Amino acid sequence: MKDQHNDLHSFNTRTRIWRKYYLVTYPLQRDQHQVCRVPGKSAVLFGGFSSAKNVLLNDLWVIDYSKANPEKNLDSDVQGADWVKVENDAGPRPGPRRGHCMISSGTTLFLFGGATREKNQSEATVDSNLYILETGCKPWTWSILKTLGVSPSARMLHCMEFYGPTQVFLFGGLSISPAREKSVLSLEEDEEPCKALNDLYMLHLPTVSFSRPFAANFIPPPRYGAAVASDRNEDQPMLLIVGGLNTEYCYIDPFLLKEETISNDTEWKLKLHHLNKEYGETPLKESLRQAKDIIAQNDSRITELEGIYSELLRQE
Repeated sequence: MKDQHNDLHSFNTRTRIWRKYYLVTYPLQRDQHQVCRVPGKSAVLFGGFSSAKNVLLNDLWVIDYSKANPEKNLDSDVQGADWVKVENDAGPRPGPRRGHCMISSGTTLFLFGGATREKNQSEATVDSNLYILETGCKPWTWSILKTLGVSPSARMLHCMEFYGPTQVFLFGGLSISPAREKSVLSLEEDEEPCKALNDLYMLHLPTVSFSRPFAANFIPPPRYGAAVASDRNEDQPMLLIVGGLNTEYCYIDPFLLKEETISNDTEWKLKLHHLNKEYGETPLKESLRQAKDIIAQNDSRITELEGIYSELLRQE
């Protein structure tokens, strides 16, 4: 098992500078946890897996970085922020877990999935409940959201992100069969996962209902552990999915999900971000063409160097 960390860093997208924070209180080192931003320049951390203690976690932490200024004193760690453990929350807090997804909208956090183990369970399971954490009240309150429609199956290491202000998309992930549930805690990189997924679900928050939108064009192959980012523009929202793993190799290809209207119906297109139809080339053909150009340039340079070397030998 590789080393785990509990340090905190921030990246300034304007100056493109990473800064490390000086903290007095730290959560336990972990991985496969989730952190979400909430109003007031604060962030919330939940769950994960500790390899040092070999346990799943369901601790809840909050950090207030409103007094920290990462643009000052660039030669030292940023001060003015610290973690505080939340212990007086109300409602059914989710059980210890890893590989879950947690996203935020205002003061409300949404948590789905993950490999978990409740206190009364002898084996790990994969959770399919959708949890809500409301941080705008005192105490913070957990609840389980009862949804309508076709709900996603239990999974871990999936993607979940907002698509506009009222829709949430969930994509892919890793399902765990009952035969593998005993070994969820010790899932190593060289172990074969049960099943990578590439199904797509949409949660419509006003009606609290899940559906399976039609996805057209280039659909990403099954994967888990991918990164996702969204543009929550109400007029033209988009989702970007990058990377991930499946049973054979690691992906790095980017996919873009957006909605396009065709007459009275809606067609959902999941396509490669770098695809440009104007050139009439698929990404693979374009890559091969570029590789051939580079090889031809190298051959020309080698021929030139051989001529220079032969001329030097004649002069000697």
